[in-house]
Amino acid sequence: MVVTVIFVDLLGLALIVLGTTLAFRQNAVLGWWAIRRQRRDPRGRTAPPGDGSPAQYALRIAGVMLLAFGLAISLLFTLFYLAT
Repeated sequence: MVVTVIFVDLLGLALIVLGTTLAFRQNAVLGWWAIRRQRRDPRGRTAPPGDGSPAQYALRIAGVMLLAFGLAISLLFTLFYLAT
């Protein structure tokens, strides 16, 4: 296979993993963001949002969009390469 196909497939795989993490492992992502914000804010007044917060809806939407884009770009690029 050509190096560009492998590169695009790896990029698509990274987007799929990132999208899956954002969409379905929201507590982990919110925990990472809380830890990162605590490093910036020494007062420690950041708490992860609870269930039903707007942040979780935004994470779910962004995660599914990244997952779909990664799948589409990998699949279409590889299939086009194999068809030609």
